[in-house]
Parts: sequence; C-alpha cells; structure tokens
Amino acid sequence: MPVLRFTGPSGRAVAPKSTLPHHRPLAALAASVLLLLAGCQHTATLPADSATAVTVNDPNDATPNVSQATSDKSNGGNAFEQSQTYYQVLLGQLAQQRGEQQIALSNVLAAAEASRDVSLARQAFGLALKQRDAIATLRAASLLAELEPTNPEARMALALAQFQNEQLDAALLTLEQALGMVGSEEDAQLSLLGKFTRAAGPGSLPMLTELSHRHPNPEWLLLAAAVQAQHFGDVPYALALLDRAIDDAPDYLRAVLVKAELLSNRDADAALLLLEDSLRQHPGNRDLALAYGRTLYSQGRFPEAVAVLEKPAKDAADTEANYLYSVSLFMAGRMAEALPRLQAKVESGEQTGPAGWLCAQAAERLKQEVAALACYDRIRPTDNQYLPGQRARAELLSRRGRHDEALQHLAAARDALATMEAGDAETLTRQQSRLLLEQLTVLQKANRLDEARALFAAEPEALRQQPEPALLVASFGLGDPTAQRAALVERFPANPEERKKWVLAAADLLQDQGLQAEAFAVVDDALHQQPDDLELLYTRALLAEPLGQSDRSEADLRRILALSPNHADAQNALGYTLADLNRQLDEAYDLIQRALRVRPTSAAVMDSMGWVFYRRGELDKARDWLGRAYALEPEAEIAAHYGEVLYKLGEKKKARQIWRDALEQSPKSKALKAVIERLK
Repeated sequence: MPVLRFTGPSGRAVAPKSTLPHHRPLAALAASVLLLLAGCQHTATLPADSATAVTVNDPNDATPNVSQATSDKSNGGNAFEQSQTYYQVLLGQLAQQRGEQQIALSNVLAAAEASRDVSLARQAFGLALKQRDAIATLRAASLLAELEPTNPEARMALALAQFQNEQLDAALLTLEQALGMVGSEEDAQLSLLGKFTRAAGPGSLPMLTELSHRHPNPEWLLLAAAVQAQHFGDVPYALALLDRAIDDAPDYLRAVLVKAELLSNRDADAALLLLEDSLRQHPGNRDLALAYGRTLYSQGRFPEAVAVLEKPAKDAADTEANYLYSVSLFMAGRMAEALPRLQAKVESGEQTGPAGWLCAQAAERLKQEVAALACYDRIRPTDNQYLPGQRARAELLSRRGRHDEALQHLAAARDALATMEAGDAETLTRQQSRLLLEQLTVLQKANRLDEARALFAAEPEALRQQPEPALLVASFGLGDPTAQRAALVERFPANPEERKKWVLAAADLLQDQGLQAEAFAVVDDALHQQPDDLELLYTRALLAEPLGQSDRSEADLRRILALSPNHADAQNALGYTLADLNRQLDEAYDLIQRALRVRPTSAAVMDSMGWVFYRRGELDKARDWLGRAYALEPEAEIAAHYGEVLYKLGEKKKARQIWRDALEQSPKSKALKAVIERLK
C-alpha cells in the first residue's frame, strides 16, 4: 500500500503514524538510520539535458547521507528537530524506493529547509527538476543561493528556477549576478551561460540577447546565444546572432570561427570566403589559418590547404598545425615532403594510428618498403588503423614473396588482439576473422592450400562461421566457375539477414577471381528475395556495368535513389555511368556534385568529376580533378582515366609512365589494358 501524504502545521510533509512501528521511540529510529546510512554518500550531477553543474544527491539513490544532513546545520538545533530531519529523510528514502518521487521531493525539501543543509538542498533541487515541479525548484534554489551566496552555480540554479516560474526580470538580474561571480574570464562566462541555456531550453535565448545590452562585452553573450541556438537546431538564428556579434566587435575572431564552422556544413564556399577575408585582415592569426586550411581540406582542395597551412606549420611546437599540414601534403600527392613529417609524428608517439597509416602509405608510394614496414609496426593494437595496417603489411610482404614473414606478423597481430581487455566477444571475433582471412589469402597466393585448410579447420567454430574465410576456403581448387559458384551458394544460411552477408562476401570473392558473371548471378538471385535491399541493389549495379548491362546498372541506381535520395555512393555511381556513356552530362555533373558535398575527400568521387569534365571537353578541369584523385589513390581505373586525359593534352610521356606504374600494381586491369591498346 502506498504511503499517504499528510501536511503538518509546519507545512512539512509527514506520514500517518500508523505506518511507523509503535514499539520503537523516534530517537532510537533516528539513531538506527545514522548507523545504517553512515558512509553512504552518493552524489551526481544533474541530468545531461539540464546541463547544470550544480551537484545534487542522486535522486535515484535511496541512501541520502543523514549524518552530513545535520552536521552542517548552522543553528545547532535541538535533538527533537534533528530527529524530525532524520525522519523526513527516511520518508524520502522510502518513497524513492517505492517510486513515489513527489513524496520523496516533499520530504527531502522539507528536511533541507528545516536543517538548512547544503547537500539536502542540492538533492531537493535535483528531485524538483526531475519532477518538473517549478515551485519546489524555486524553493530549493532559493535555499541553495541563500546557503551559498558566493557560488555562481547556486546563483545560476536560482536564475533557472525563476525562469521556470516566469519571473523573467528576476531571472535576468540573478543570471547577471552569477556572471559577475565567475569573474571576467570569457570561457568561464560562456560555460555558465551554456549550462543555464541548455537547462532552461530554447525559450531562454532571448534572455541572453537582452542581457547583452547590459554586459561590457555584448559579443560574448551573442556568441553564447548563437552556440546554444545551433545546439537547439536553429542555425539561421545562430548565424544572425553571430552577425550581430561581428558587427558589434569586428575583431572578435571567435565569432568568425564559429560562424565559419556553421557555414561549412551549409555553404562551404561562403565559409571559405569568410575565412579568407578574415585571414587577409589578420594575416598572422594561427586559429584563422588552421580553420581556413581545415575547411579547404574538407572540401578536397588539398593544394590550397597546403599553401595556407605552411606558415603556421613552421612553428615546430604547434603539433596540430604540423599534423594538418603533413596530412594535406599527403592528400595533395606530395609524398616525398609528407613522409619525413609523418615519420616524425609516428616516432614521437603522436597520432600513431592515422599518422602510422599515412606514413606507411606514403612510403609504399615512394617504393620505400623498409620505411613502410617500420610505419606499419608503429600502429598500436588500440588504434583504429591496426587491422588495415596489419593486412596492408601482410600484402606488402606477400607481394615480395615473403609469405612466412607475413604469416608470422598476422599471427602475432591476432595474439595481440586476443590479449586486449577492451571490446566484446563479437568485436573480437570480427577482428580475428579479418586477420584469419588475410592469413588464408597469403597461403592461397603461395599455393599452400592444404596448410590453409588445416589452419581454418583448427579455428574455433565462431570463426569458421564467418562468411569471408569460410567462403575462401570453400573456393580452393575449384577451377570451373559454375562449380565454384555452386560450392559457395550451398553454404549460405537460410536467415535472410545472415544470408545477405554471405551473398555479399561471395560476390566479392568471385569478383576478385575475375568471375564477374558468377558474382552478378549470386547477387541477382538474392534480390529475388529482398528486391529493395540497398546494399544488394548497389552491388548488382556495380557488377552489371562491366558486363555490358548498363541499363540494368542505371535502373538499379535510380531505384536506390528513389528509396534513398541522398545515397552518395549511388549518386556518384550513376553520375559516372552517365558520363562513361557520354550522355545526360548535366545530370551526371549534378549527381556527382551532390555526392562530392558528402564525400569531398573521396578519390572515387574526384575521379567521377574528372571524367564528366573530360566528356564535356573541359580537359584542364579534368586533369586537375583526376590528378587529385590519382595522388590520393593511384588505383588502376583512376590511372587509366588520368593517363588518357594527359595523353589528349599532349603529355604522352607522363601518361605512359602512369600506366606502367599502375600495371605493375594491377597487371590484370582490363581498364588499363584497354586504354593503352586504344591509344598506343
């Protein structure tokens, strides 16, 4: 039966006497509470959505610290008053245990007001916020502000409570007082304003703009309001507030940087113009240069990013500028300049994952295999790049015939992952599966199929049920394409979602072995059961094109875009398909442009953009885009396109060199062989 609430003469909530044991005096009950709850203090901050830093006792915890609740009592009250406090806290505890939050709030608030204890006042404030009880929130916050008159967080809590009770003028004055208490440091004031606004909600934003008229630095308040407006999803209002801040203080670069960041997701060209203009006015400002370089980088304009970042990167102590400059050099294709900088980053222990990966890739492009292997070795098991790094390392060793060394490193990588404590069993299985697949691939390349089968057979069942390694082993020794496809299909599970994973893995395997038609047939069969699956449709579209089924490819890509209009990969693929067919070039350009907004640093999208310019006869623009794509990813098809454009522009020697380099890495590439044969 729930405890009924009664209100005594003092206004404090009490419970019917019948709910208490008749044979135990109140003093004894209070003493037992002290013994029971001693040392059980638990504190927590307000919920994230309130975002205030006022610390309260956890409203979900049924063990408030009664000892502290009376030890801080300033008037030293008599034993009866103390026992009443214990009693009310106990009632609050029992109510919380039963889920009766309003009763808990009433009792804890009454105890806080009677004892004038700070910890109980904080707990009452937290409970009142959670219950959305505006009157109780104001009572608790008023008590907090009275007990902690110099604490800006307590003053902010009072402003929040006044705002919730529509006492707007009082809330404005109280918030102004809180700002005065944190001092004249901008960051401290912005932090407090952020906490208040997120707790109060978007309706409090006009308070900040009103307060800016009274503040010695109104641009600070406008910036704070803009940041919170963006948090609440009102970007146009945020931009308008930032414009006001910049108008009030043209040299307030913090507002410029925030505005540029907001614009970069909506209108990158406008963001770049803003930063360029600001940097022209403040040529030595490091933050502006980094923001400008980062925005250029995010838009795939790597050579320009390099030029902007060169100056701040000269400061050896500026690790952020140096790293961004190094990565921009890599993305701009300036590998010889990027490599020593990336090596230094790796050797110093900074950014071992991303820097180690880029360092190794740059070294491979420069054919410095020893340096590449050293960079791969620096990537740690805790880095996101560890798995791709170990696989790339194994591929490099395997290409040089160093199969045993590759296998040893892969086995060591698996041991390193197995000894890590972080991660769940499913994640570890997935990671181990990828490394096992690489081991099997190395053995396949070395024609050691019996050894590969033995390795797979010794693995735990969970790994033998992973599609990629299981299908690879099943394909060993099957030369006939029809037999190979049948051997893979017969291993597919019945469950549709699980089956899809196996279908996609089988399609990849068949395609890698040059069995394009069989890969297409596997995916086509799966689509009869799941006709609108986006992954299957996209895979079939990519497989159909080289088989001469451009109509099928186009239909699948248009179907994807009908189901998911912002599917960037489908936009890019359809745009490239139309450009390759040399038709509907305006639509092709529009599709690729949309994909580029989502994937501005994608070599594949850059290649598509270059190819559509080539079809439009704009060879200089085509060379620029394809050159950037090739510098980023010297893949066979990109090399074929880039070489063709260079050849048409009269740079035949450079074109042939690019084709030779690409053929060395991809000797079976049909695209490369076709363009060389056509233009020889």
